[in-house]
Amino acid sequence: VPGRGRGEGELSVVAVVDTSGSMSEEVLERIAGELRHLARHHPVHVVECDCEVRRTYRFRRHLDAVWGRGGTDFRPPLSEDFLRRLRRKPGVGVLFTDGDGPAPD
Repeated sequence: VPGRGRGEGELSVVAVVDTSGSMSEEVLERIAGELRHLARHHPVHVVECDCEVRRTYRFRRHLDAVWGRGGTDFRPPLSEDFLRRLRRKPGVGVLFTDGDGPAPD
């Protein structure tokens, strides 16, 4: 359900998408459907990662041919250093994954 800000500007969403080899094309298409829903209400910025951050971009209706397809490590896209370098401060972050990989403490 979209939130309603109180004069704080537009809420942006950072969506970290696990692009490791264990994520099937079917699952990635389902994630794209969720992102389309979010994008109707908020700007969505995608972070593609497997064992490292592969690319970031503004979501525009589709997940193109995703980069990565190796192992999984959630630490790089959730590190303070990476989040600090994002162009726009995220209002909310969403992680789409099958959960098979190390995460930050």
